[in-house]
Amino acid sequence: MKKLFFGAGLADWRGSLRQTALLEENGKIIALGGRAALKERFAPYRETDLGGGALIPAFIDSHSHFTETAFTRLQADFTGAGDVEELRRRVRGFEKASSPAPEAAVTAFGYDENNFKEKRYLSQKELDYISPSRPLIVRHSSGHIGFANTAAQKAFGIKNAKDGALFETEFFEVLRRLPPPGEQSIRAALVAAQRDYLRRGVCTAQDGAASAQLLGVYKMLVREKLLRLRLAAYFEPQSYEKAAREMPQAVGRYDSNFKIAGIKIFLDGSPQAKTAWMLEPYIGGGFGAQTMSDSQVEDAMELSVRNKTQLIAHCNGDAAAQQFLRCAEKVAGRYPEFCSLRPVIIHAQFITEEQVARAARLGVLLSFFSSHSYYWGDVHIKNLGFQRASRLSPAGWALKYGVPFTLHCDSPVLPPDMLDIMRRAVLRKTKSGELLGAEHRLSPKGALEALTRSGAYQYFEENERGGLSEGMAADLVLLSANPLAVPPQELGSIKILAVFNEGGLVYKAE
Repeated sequence: MKKLFFGAGLADWRGSLRQTALLEENGKIIALGGRAALKERFAPYRETDLGGGALIPAFIDSHSHFTETAFTRLQADFTGAGDVEELRRRVRGFEKASSPAPEAAVTAFGYDENNFKEKRYLSQKELDYISPSRPLIVRHSSGHIGFANTAAQKAFGIKNAKDGALFETEFFEVLRRLPPPGEQSIRAALVAAQRDYLRRGVCTAQDGAASAQLLGVYKMLVREKLLRLRLAAYFEPQSYEKAAREMPQAVGRYDSNFKIAGIKIFLDGSPQAKTAWMLEPYIGGGFGAQTMSDSQVEDAMELSVRNKTQLIAHCNGDAAAQQFLRCAEKVAGRYPEFCSLRPVIIHAQFITEEQVARAARLGVLLSFFSSHSYYWGDVHIKNLGFQRASRLSPAGWALKYGVPFTLHCDSPVLPPDMLDIMRRAVLRKTKSGELLGAEHRLSPKGALEALTRSGAYQYFEENERGGLSEGMAADLVLLSANPLAVPPQELGSIKILAVFNEGGLVYKAE
């Protein structure tokens, strides 16, 4: 039966709408208008009185790591810890709560040396103090650096740790060696992570670094129809064609809400860990980490062309962006169709103005991690200087050159909190209160567009979702206030009251 939603103001990327009611049928918006007029045209239907607030399109997560976010629920949480004693206590608490087998490894996430007084990495001695006998793998908050105690190095054959530290591809290889959790634990973690995304208004999520090792997880999600949100997975180049062979019904389209959406590559590390690949050195020295050769990048791009699928590339530093654009120009010269596949530079944190202009000419999209301005802005000022740090997530240049762009959270680096992303993109204030790049601040309307309409465009779904228009999916979020009508500094007080995925209620605040 048709459903009429009324009692809340309607708003999307166009602004606050004049219409006061919305009619849904079979998951689609079929009409907007006044309540009385819709009743005259479309009755009978079931009414839903929203009771105030604002109804907006559901948020579209343009980059995060859904399964990795789920798996953090099976790991010790080091987020915010400020000393080694606190890390040791958290490992003990995790062991007590989860009762792992005596020989089982413990994995921890969320460690950030910037929370420590000394601002340095954990040493081998400290790692062995935190966990003397049980293997311990610690993941840095950036996701690009890891640490292994002596027991873990022995258990997993790690031979290249530098005082316990592992960087970029070396660390990713260690993660592949870790034994997977049991299926029951995985299922519970995935359901819990999905609940967290939905309660934050996200009806389309991303798994931004899928691998062949996760195929069993994806098949379980499809087989058991566990997904209430849509999940778009981007596979490593070496895994993409295997995934496409084993799950052909999900290639480029949703199968029980799961889609193989494309290919993901990493070209560098993270700026807060000083591993983002930069054209100029960091204060104190070093240019960061290059993780792929030009030939490898071009091979991945050609794989994208052969399979007619999108390619997204992790590029934080301007040197990484330079490499991506250089390779894209070469590949587009041989295969013009490459850019019609809407390649995306993920993060684009320190992309230069000249590079943004090149992206515009090529048809490359950008996805900004703009929340860095608050969470690590002060760290970037220390590592790069104020002027370079102010170039972070340069949305102003994207607007100037007409480059489509989105905003993301990179969960589990940060929670999938889209309202917080909007707030940070609009304010661009660091934790210490510094305004970081005023010319790159977005209006609330611009931020909402980046989180809805532009996200749909990035997924080739702009004709299906991302706005409040007839024919669009009824993916809806009820907010306590209209984010386009409150002062920017009050964006943080807005609450999510309810979420509807294709017209069906998937979350309601208690």
